[in-house]
Amino acid sequence: MFGIRKYVGLLTVFGVAILLFGGCSRQNPEGNMEPGKVLPSIHCLDDSAHVYSLYLPGQYSSRDNWPVIYWFDPQANGLGAVEKYHSLAETFGFILVGSNISRNGMAPGTSLDHYKKIRKDVESRLAISRTYTAGFSGGARVAANCALQDAGVTGVIGCGAGFPGRVSGQKLLFRFIGLVGLKDFNFPELQNLDTQLEPVMADHFVMTFDGKHEWPPLKVMKEAFKWIVLKDMKDKLVPKDQDKIARWLKEDLDRIVHHHELVPERARQYEKIIHFYKGLIKTDDYVTELNKVKTKPGYVRHQAKLKRLYTSEIQMSRSLTKAFQSNSLDQWKAEMEKINEKIDQSPDDDHINSLHRTKGYLSMIAYMHASRFLTDPVQAGHYVSLYAIIDPENPEPAVLAAKLLARRGKPKEAANKLKEAFQLDFDDMARLEQDPDLSPVIAGPEFSNWLKEEGMMNTE
Repeated sequence: MFGIRKYVGLLTVFGVAILLFGGCSRQNPEGNMEPGKVLPSIHCLDDSAHVYSLYLPGQYSSRDNWPVIYWFDPQANGLGAVEKYHSLAETFGFILVGSNISRNGMAPGTSLDHYKKIRKDVESRLAISRTYTAGFSGGARVAANCALQDAGVTGVIGCGAGFPGRVSGQKLLFRFIGLVGLKDFNFPELQNLDTQLEPVMADHFVMTFDGKHEWPPLKVMKEAFKWIVLKDMKDKLVPKDQDKIARWLKEDLDRIVHHHELVPERARQYEKIIHFYKGLIKTDDYVTELNKVKTKPGYVRHQAKLKRLYTSEIQMSRSLTKAFQSNSLDQWKAEMEKINEKIDQSPDDDHINSLHRTKGYLSMIAYMHASRFLTDPVQAGHYVSLYAIIDPENPEPAVLAAKLLARRGKPKEAANKLKEAFQLDFDDMARLEQDPDLSPVIAGPEFSNWLKEEGMMNTE
């Protein structure tokens, strides 16, 4: 988990790479790039302002070409993504490159520039065969935009968000796999995107997991890596491995047996098998089984219930969005208490997930209001307080409150708010160091002494 970064959305970012000195394509290319080790900060050779994290599999050798995945996080925490998923890179034989520049609010042209630069730099140093992009929230939109703008991108892993705009009628040659939590406020968006891609993209699928708006757990991301490998086999980009196909297929069929009594989950597992293995095995029998499941009363009732919940969710979100302009903080406290009470008392998982999506949506709107009014102390104070009421487990309201207090010349109070943020799993010291309002606060005795006491600062 990356603390605050999992809560924030919309960003734009892209990569670029660089030819080494003089015109040599790879002269002493790898330098200190040690395989099997997460490298937190690599500066592009022709522009040191562009920085990325890197993981080379332990078996990496420049004698072979390797696939690479570029990762984009909404708070420029490419290192977090590389650290979280580097074991999968080792298992599946991928290079991971995480942007430490791409973040919320970056202009599309700037982010595209960045993508081109880190990609060029990587390709000047390392032996690359195929290119993929991946991202979370706004970073997912960046990853998709990279593929839309760069024909050299083979596929995209989009986590918690989809494309940067509407899907046009133009055929898309890259692949897309979406990963989204059932409690994620962007869950409906990913479901709709899967349908929109049907006429324009050959290979696409959206997987769900039990989670909120966050980078997916390792076991879920593992399925995305499998997807990439299976599609590479289908498209003859790598040799077809029958043993691997048979082993993975058995794992998926075992899940169907495990979920025998859960009709909706059985349907989803059949859909996964059809989309993952299409072109590698005969899937006609699985299509037949899926169609049988979809005629069962339990499946039909479940689909009707989901439709009712989605309609209610949209209406509730719209109504509460209007209340941002009128409700007092006390009214919001009462409103959130009602929502939390419904979550605690509901016996229905789908209803609970829908309520969590509404809470996540409100958190996003609160963040947008609080950020927008940061230059207005009165309005910003109100919306930051509202943000904390709506999403008390999120460290971001405390960070924004610290920023406001620092601007008011109250460093001690600002330090206390930052302590609250760290107690809520905030961990982005680089962001604080780069913030002109907060960098003096973290350098001051109140906060730095607390870090030492908590064992969070290296005193050597």
